[in-house]
Amino acid sequence: MPPIIGIILDEVLDPPQDGSAFSRRPFYALRMGYFDAIAAAGGLPIAIPYKAEALDDYMKLCDGWLIPGGDYRFRADWYAQAPPAEKMAAPTLRRDFEIAAASRILSADKPILGICNGMQVLAGVSGGKIAYHGHITRPGGAIMHGDPATGLAHHAVDLAAASRVAAIHNSSRIQTNSAHKEDVVSIGPDASITARAEDGVIEAIEFAGKRFAIGVQWHPELETETPHPLFKALVDAARTK
Repeated sequence: MPPIIGIILDEVLDPPQDGSAFSRRPFYALRMGYFDAIAAAGGLPIAIPYKAEALDDYMKLCDGWLIPGGDYRFRADWYAQAPPAEKMAAPTLRRDFEIAAASRILSADKPILGICNGMQVLAGVSGGKIAYHGHITRPGGAIMHGDPATGLAHHAVDLAAASRVAAIHNSSRIQTNSAHKEDVVSIGPDASITARAEDGVIEAIEFAGKRFAIGVQWHPELETETPHPLFKALVDAARTK
């Protein structure tokens, strides 16, 4: 049986009431690309809803984990630069479940890949800080970290020598996509910064001593390479128990 990779779902708690969304009532949602990427890498993807009482069973079931992108605000104490108060007030069920799950996964040394929001979760649970910008460029930077028309920009990322993410990509510089309003600005003592954009934005973090614990700010599930090396590395790590 392939390694089971749990993918935490996203949420739509306040869907439009005009019939344009999947449902007028709250629902789980996530792009297919995450599931397709895990399957292409040889894993068996399963969707994980926010059931805190089931976390022990999820932990037993899943050989590895993926925390995907998202657009919710974190706890106030996680921010070095906080969003406006009205943004902080937006409801989320995902946040508390995801924080609890990420903490358990790291503690249990289960393989985990955090993507965009998922990287920020990994940074936050390990003592890092996040800055909210709400726009596509960073102070003093010329690199676009999003595109108003498509939601996605592209730029180069430099990977640290001897890092796991550099070994996975077999390169010290790669071209990535970019679509985020927040970024990690500091990390805790258990993490290390292993990639940056040319404007200094942190693009990847890793946890030494873990079987596989990597966060990336970009979206590898949107890239065309199949199987993508990051997902292949996650699945391979999850295969070794």
